[in-house]
Amino acid sequence: MAGFRSMANRNMRPQTGNKRVVIALQMAGKPGQRKMSGILDYLAEKDLRWEIRFVRHREDFSPDFVRALAANPVDGILYSFDTVPTVEAELAKIDIPTVGLDVFDQSPLCGRTRNLALVVGDCAAVGQAAADLLLDSGVFRRFAFVPDVHHRIWGKLRGRAFMERLKAHGFSADTYRRSRGAANDVAELVAWLKGRHKPCGVFVAFDDRALDVMEACRMAEIRVPQDVAVVSVDNDEMLCEHTVPALTSIQPDHVAQGRLAAELLCGMMEGHVTTMVRRESCGIRQVAVRESTPKVSNAGRLVQRAVAYIQSHATKGIGVREVVAHLKCSRRLADLRFRELQGMSILEAIRKVQMDEVCRLLRTTNLSTSAIAAQTGFASAKHLPEQFKAAFGCSMGAYRTTIA
Repeated sequence: MAGFRSMANRNMRPQTGNKRVVIALQMAGKPGQRKMSGILDYLAEKDLRWEIRFVRHREDFSPDFVRALAANPVDGILYSFDTVPTVEAELAKIDIPTVGLDVFDQSPLCGRTRNLALVVGDCAAVGQAAADLLLDSGVFRRFAFVPDVHHRIWGKLRGRAFMERLKAHGFSADTYRRSRGAANDVAELVAWLKGRHKPCGVFVAFDDRALDVMEACRMAEIRVPQDVAVVSVDNDEMLCEHTVPALTSIQPDHVAQGRLAAELLCGMMEGHVTTMVRRESCGIRQVAVRESTPKVSNAGRLVQRAVAYIQSHATKGIGVREVVAHLKCSRRLADLRFRELQGMSILEAIRKVQMDEVCRLLRTTNLSTSAIAAQTGFASAKHLPEQFKAAFGCSMGAYRTTIA
């Protein structure tokens, strides 16, 4: 097969028995470049030489291309494109040692068990890191997620982990949904961002999409990070360091993915036949914190602990005293820092969680006022109707009738 190029270790020492390998990898962006760097690092470390045929465009990695490999075999295949089922159906038919990098839709490959390994980035770790970064600031009570425009699986997995981590701390997140067929949805993003309660922590599926969010914030005159904080994924320095403000981004360990993919492929090409699909994941290399998210401070951590405790215990009848005891600090310090970062007192935060639950019970049950008071942490049902009317401007009965 024509088109192979010899890639050896850094010293380019001659070596016999070179392996002929197809690498189908988009290297226009940082993830692909880092994966390739990991592959080359492994070859250099092990003093190996591959004759590589590069496939750099997704459309060139076609069913016909894969069928041709079966007729004119190579020693190995390493690919990292978002392929279509017909391509992976062809890959499932051949026995050439194959490693898929960041292949999340594995169903077309399910018929193949020999000489196949899959190496993916840990999407759960990415989503959890984004949630932890925003939670640790202690500033945000509202959160949102912006997926990639094509709703690819890796973006969904990142968003799901982000929301699950928030839920574990008593929070939820809105998800942005663009109109179908919209070629450019920045105007929609502007309207959506304007509609979020502020301050809001926004997680975006990857850096290119985060640029749209940053532009929408600029157009909407939304301050970043004071009103909306933005954190994304990939840490493409050329993009992240030159936005205004600079963009915080989580960097998956693409280099480790490339190294592991090369190692697994070498093993299969050396005759270590596998009889089941090997699945591996690689975690995060770093979280590059820049100006699009507020700095995490001791005060932020203190307040976030208070918020998490309030979210979990407000409906159990706690007061400010219990929150302060949980924090193990003075009441004055707790009140000061909480109001400074949350814009309300600890007692107001407790009442808000309680009232949110009262509203939920009014919407979804026929419980009496006394039963609702008991389930939401109010010591007595006597004062609940008065507090409800002061908060919402209508009686509990009127609220229930209106939303029924």
